[in-house]
Amino acid sequence: LEHELFKKFPGFDIWHDLGDYGARINASTSKNRTEFHEILPAGRVASALQLEALRMRSAPLTGLLTEKTVVRNEFERGKNNPSSYHRELVYIVALMEGSPIGTQHDIEEILNNRDKLQAFKNEFYCCANAALVLSGTFDPDEVLQQIHEQFGDLPAGKSTRDGRGKDQAEPILPQKGMRSVDTPGEMPMATLSFRVGDGVSREGIALQLVSLWFSSAAAGPFADMLQSDPELHGVEADYDRVHGTSLFIVWIIPVSGGDTTSRVERLQNQILARLTSPCGMTEETLTDLKKTLSQRWHTETNSPTAGAANTARLISWGAWGRPGGQWMGITRRRRRPPATAGSHLPVCLRA
Repeated sequence: LEHELFKKFPGFDIWHDLGDYGARINASTSKNRTEFHEILPAGRVASALQLEALRMRSAPLTGLLTEKTVVRNEFERGKNNPSSYHRELVYIVALMEGSPIGTQHDIEEILNNRDKLQAFKNEFYCCANAALVLSGTFDPDEVLQQIHEQFGDLPAGKSTRDGRGKDQAEPILPQKGMRSVDTPGEMPMATLSFRVGDGVSREGIALQLVSLWFSSAAAGPFADMLQSDPELHGVEADYDRVHGTSLFIVWIIPVSGGDTTSRVERLQNQILARLTSPCGMTEETLTDLKKTLSQRWHTETNSPTAGAANTARLISWGAWGRPGGQWMGITRRRRRPPATAGSHLPVCLRA
């Protein structure tokens, strides 16, 4: 759907109407959202709003056959990337969640079933499931009026976010413990993965600090191991703050060569032992980590694109204003609170 919604149809030619004026146009899809975004001259905001409303209302989904090759290529690139494929397998084992792109069977089945894809679009790509965020230099009252004109008569649709704020049960896993998987490439990799709670919380911020610390090499908790163990190349942490259950992953990267299996198991056990012992984080280290995270938040907050995207995520998750709802510090600065267009489309202006 992400690809299809860029295709030209009567009244909609985003590459001409915005691209010819120097706009940067793109989109991305993750496990629980798709984002469409444009960086454009302030004078083209009205055109962008008109195009986005038209895309939501009338995109015909007529080019599915041409998308098969594109989606297959993206699928194969992911499977041929060792770290991406390893991460996908970790999520399948730990959370029973596959990649957003699906399986080869999913691609063939969905792209051969236009009616099914259209039904999916109608259910999820509606105002009740969307959030519109504008960031930059513009007149907020004038832009809000334009939003009402373009989106106000669109059907609200039914929200699929109902109940998002409630506790979520962890999945029942088919197995626990250590598991080996084969990935392309010659570099050995190992992970220790821990299921963690809602990232839109104070605990999520704490885990973000821990992730920074684990990835700090000489300043982190594994510094002595990295210096003394010739078979250990690196240790890093991977934590993606999302709404709902997620994973905190510790990546262990051995040096290539030799008996990979025995070395990986030894390093896993040593890292796990380190994780379950007193961590040794000093007040000075904690202060430095807070400064680093604060600087990242400040950079993100002052970026029109990142700030707008992060705000949209919070609104779409129903997490705006919740304690710990800072997504890279998005609530550290005052914002015009989300308004609502006539079609129940949440709107946030960062003028």
